Amino acid sequence: MEQNTPAVDQNELICDSGDVGWKTGVLVDKKNLNIVRCTLCEKITKAGINRHKFHIAGIKGRGVKPCPNASVEQKKVCHEAL
Repeated sequence: MEQNTPAVDQNELICDSGDVGWKTGVLVDKKNLNIVRCTLCEKITKAGINRHKFHIAGIKGRGVKPCPNASVEQKKVCHEAL
């Protein structure tokens, strides 16, 4: 019996830590957990999942530009997680 599993792009390395930031981010390099690509706008952040959450939440002054494609709900969830 064959299970249907979604195809995973080899360039998208999903981290399954339970952190809400990973709902909108994927690893660029499995050997470096600090480089995260935003799945909403393709922005690459190089300071880990917390910096990515600042990007999604739209919090300025943390060295990262706000994500132009994040929904109000995504912004709220990431802001609360910080």
